[in-house]
Amino acid sequence: MAIITAYLEFFVMAPLCFLLYRSLVQKRPSRHIFQAIVATLQAIGTYYFTLDEIWNGFKNVPVDRDFDFTFEHIFYFWIFFVGANILWFFGSIALVISAWKNQMLELNIKKIK
Repeated sequence: MAIITAYLEFFVMAPLCFLLYRSLVQKRPSRHIFQAIVATLQAIGTYYFTLDEIWNGFKNVPVDRDFDFTFEHIFYFWIFFVGANILWFFGSIALVISAWKNQMLELNIKKIK
């Protein structure tokens, strides 16, 4: 799954991020759609990244199964793996919701005019 995610990020996410940046700078109406697509793909990538690590028994992350709370476990497992992935996933979901609301507002404003 990690290889698929890497290819998606390189061949799909990079061009979409460039298009998102360009549409944000130029304030194009498509900016909300690009934001929703990029944030959705980012949430899916985060999900697959964490799922792959869990599925393979945490080969790359030092797991704190005994709640030792050593520096290594706190730093790499609790802060980076647990905390950062939660923020990364829910931050992406928040961006999708924001893009959807803003797109609906723009469509409603255009219908009124």
